[in-house]
Amino acid sequence: MKTFTALLFTALFAFQAQAQFTFFRSDWKKVVGDGSVYYDIPNPGSLPVPATGPNQIWDYSTMAVQPGQTLTVPFDAGTLPALPDVNIVNDIQLSSPLPVVPFFPAKEYAVLDNTGWRERGTALNPITLPLAGITGGANDALNFTGNLSTYEQIKRQFPLQFGDTWNSSFVRADNFLVTIAAFGLNNVPGSFNQDITDDYQVAGWGTLRLPNVGGGPVVEHEALLLKRTSTTTRTYLLGGAPAPSAFLAPFGLSQGQMTTFTTYIFLVKGLEDRALEIGYYPAGPSAILLQNQTVIAAVPTMSEWGLFLFALIVLTLGLVFIAQPQYRMAMAGTGTVVPVGKFNLSALPFDKPVFLQALQYAVGIGLAGFVFIYVGWGKIEAADVLCMPLAMLLVAYQLHVVMLYKNE
Repeated sequence: MKTFTALLFTALFAFQAQAQFTFFRSDWKKVVGDGSVYYDIPNPGSLPVPATGPNQIWDYSTMAVQPGQTLTVPFDAGTLPALPDVNIVNDIQLSSPLPVVPFFPAKEYAVLDNTGWRERGTALNPITLPLAGITGGANDALNFTGNLSTYEQIKRQFPLQFGDTWNSSFVRADNFLVTIAAFGLNNVPGSFNQDITDDYQVAGWGTLRLPNVGGGPVVEHEALLLKRTSTTTRTYLLGGAPAPSAFLAPFGLSQGQMTTFTTYIFLVKGLEDRALEIGYYPAGPSAILLQNQTVIAAVPTMSEWGLFLFALIVLTLGLVFIAQPQYRMAMAGTGTVVPVGKFNLSALPFDKPVFLQALQYAVGIGLAGFVFIYVGWGKIEAADVLCMPLAMLLVAYQLHVVMLYKNE
């Protein structure tokens, strides 16, 4: 019986280690106010597209990395009275549709809490762009006013598990005033609108293999793969109505222009941010690798099955503790010597015929349990198939102990 009990405890924690994991907020060591440093991968087009599905091996261990080529992704603490829940304010660069400037400096407002990481709005820094080189008017200009555009974009939600999906759809609107003498426009209000749809899917789990930039063995992590597909449709308003094509054409713009990109984000328990991100954008692929791959150990936790099996083991030991003295006295009448003393695993009550009878009842309970799981959750996972037999054995032994005690 000692061997049987040891095997149960070993299997309990083995299943915890091997099954796909759940990613909680406590597993993501991101702290508000602490940015992350990444290596900018020089040849991202050579990286294979991550495979999706369970139990994958993503091997990027031969990926070329230039240690001096880094970038910092900010995560600055801040507040905004207009959005009281905001606790992150980052200075960022937003891509521009205009040929006169490739990026717009802006503020990004976000929230990080135990339920997720959500972008709550952006505001372009006020900027005036001279248009003389495009329109020919000496005083022609486009003035972005720096309005706050509010929305909710869910970038992470907790907990995360393979198969989870969510969607964020929102409009980012940046207001401007435009002066173009040739069109008779003098500080006419307008807006640049981006209708954005983000589809997120936890598309895989498995082992992520990465290069050790400092030298030494390949770095290996158990990881979740988060896939993001983002589609943006751009429209332009002028004076409260759709801007005419004659106004947009000199800038190389048109109504309803659409772009789509996909990014693959690898999440690892104990890291300060994503371990690796590979993106496929209209301008070409991009990839960044987290500089600090040192995992901060989390407090061990159990899944639902782990807790349930642990409770069954404790209940079993409790029943044995109660029943053992009666079992010892019963065996004394048959001439069998049972060690006297405190609770003793070597003297666990066991009667094979009674146990086999109890096992029949336990199997029936287990089959009913499978039906309950399927009805309640709509599917039966690998962990259910692996852990239910263990639960049946524990329940059978408990019934067997009760039956022995009842017969005394």
